[in-house]
Amino acid sequence: MPNLQSVSLRNLSDEQDFPFTLPLIKGLEPLIFKKNITFFVGENGVGKSTILEALAYKLNLPVAGTASVELDPSLENARKLGKYLSIQQATKSSRGFFFRAEDFIGFVKSIKRQITELSSEITEIEETWTSGDINLATKYIKKERQELINRYGEDLDAMSHGEGFLKFFIQE
Repeated sequence: MPNLQSVSLRNLSDEQDFPFTLPLIKGLEPLIFKKNITFFVGENGVGKSTILEALAYKLNLPVAGTASVELDPSLENARKLGKYLSIQQATKSSRGFFFRAEDFIGFVKSIKRQITELSSEITEIEETWTSGDINLATKYIKKERQELINRYGEDLDAMSHGEGFLKFFIQE
């Protein structure tokens, strides 16, 4: 999270709906972030993802790969919780983004669709080209397609999630 120092709940009324019924949320003490990397560890269903999604909403972070936090129907509960979060930041920043495994699936589909569309466009030009330099006509489309393949591989979903995540995050 960008320059995040702490997160706490404020003005939490007696909400009786999820996610406010989670013991983690009911008893949430202020979270203090002393390092640049923080791990949330716990059993499934305790609210780790809900808190992170609420933070993404509160910080208005862009989402990698799918609908924005503001529009994603699956994040409705995170938006409810996010309205009660109080955050402290060292400095305001416009850097960062929100990334979940679900978002990665959308990202992979988007990259595959782009590669397929560029390939189809190249094929269409090559099959219908009648005059002039065909290499000049396809040069930039081929370059764009190759850059995507070089950056992410031709088949991201053939990799494990870990391998795919690394491809996503590593800048070469």
